[in-house]
Amino acid sequence: MTTWRFLEDAGGWDLIWFAVDDDGHVAAVTTAGFTLLPDFVTSIDLFNDLFDVVEKLPGRGNARAMQDLDEALRYDSWEDLAVRGLYTYDMEQDDGDGPTRLVLRAVYFPSTALHLIDLPQNARDLLEACRLPGVLFASTPVLRVDEPPR
Repeated sequence: MTTWRFLEDAGGWDLIWFAVDDDGHVAAVTTAGFTLLPDFVTSIDLFNDLFDVVEKLPGRGNARAMQDLDEALRYDSWEDLAVRGLYTYDMEQDDGDGPTRLVLRAVYFPSTALHLIDLPQNARDLLEACRLPGVLFASTPVLRVDEPPR
């Protein structure tokens, strides 16, 4: 189980953080300015170098949109990351059944997923600590976030 906590330094920033699922596939998540993050995100700068590595990866396939997005709300980087093999999610409020909760909602899924072993060693070393146990991105279009007490 992943422990979530508030990282106050992240307030107001639309950060991108990365995670690995049980199959070793990689996802990129944007925070939409929320400060609730998994405990492995220890700094707002943690993934800067990894993002540079990912941006240089060649395309691996196509990106499949997982939701209809208003053009004004769509980041081109979501689609670009999925073309490079990453699952992409955005954090948002879900007030469907019951109290409002934060969820990670899929934006684009890759046709050919990037695996941890496809990355350079320094990127693998960083991502080994960024696992979301019990999650398989390919079958998880919405991931509920367990908010800790304040």
